[in-house]
Amino acid sequence: MDSQVPLLTLGILPEPRARWQKFVFSYGVQTVLCAAALIYAIAHPDMLEIQDPDYQVIGLVNNPLPVPQQPAPVRALPTPKIKLAEIIPQRPEAMRVPTELRTPKKPDPEVQAPKVQLAAKLDAIPDAKPVVPRAMVKTNVFSNGSSATPTIAANPSKVQTGGMGDPNGCDAILGFAFVLGTERGIRATHPV
Repeated sequence: MDSQVPLLTLGILPEPRARWQKFVFSYGVQTVLCAAALIYAIAHPDMLEIQDPDYQVIGLVNNPLPVPQQPAPVRALPTPKIKLAEIIPQRPEAMRVPTELRTPKKPDPEVQAPKVQLAAKLDAIPDAKPVVPRAMVKTNVFSNGSSATPTIAANPSKVQTGGMGDPNGCDAILGFAFVLGTERGIRATHPV
């Protein structure tokens, strides 16, 4: 058992030998089987035999045989006699309006175009000036503050920045909760 341990290393596997014997045997068996199937198909062809048709009628509903009947006699209807009316010739005076019913056409009065007359003296046109508001809009009127230097000089660590009104400041998590408006943050920053 100890002699097999050095053989089980993770090295390169040996090159496999060519398996020509198994290859030739498998292809040979397949070739023999295909040839046998082909020879059998040629030696024993299947012939398709056409059988005589066998028609059988199955009656689903019992229909009585038709009874022969006499056709109805043909009545000869007399042809009606058409009386042609006399063709009355048209009178030309019937196609015109009588003179008593005609209304005479009135002549259109002549329409004259209006005459344009210029005035001898033109009226003075007033000057159209925009109305100016009484008080003008003023800019830069805010005070800039005092330019004097601040009088308090404190150490930056002593300067209070924020803290939500607590002189000691507040914890970052509780201050965040207070900003969000939760009950915990309100109690932590404003003790009752």
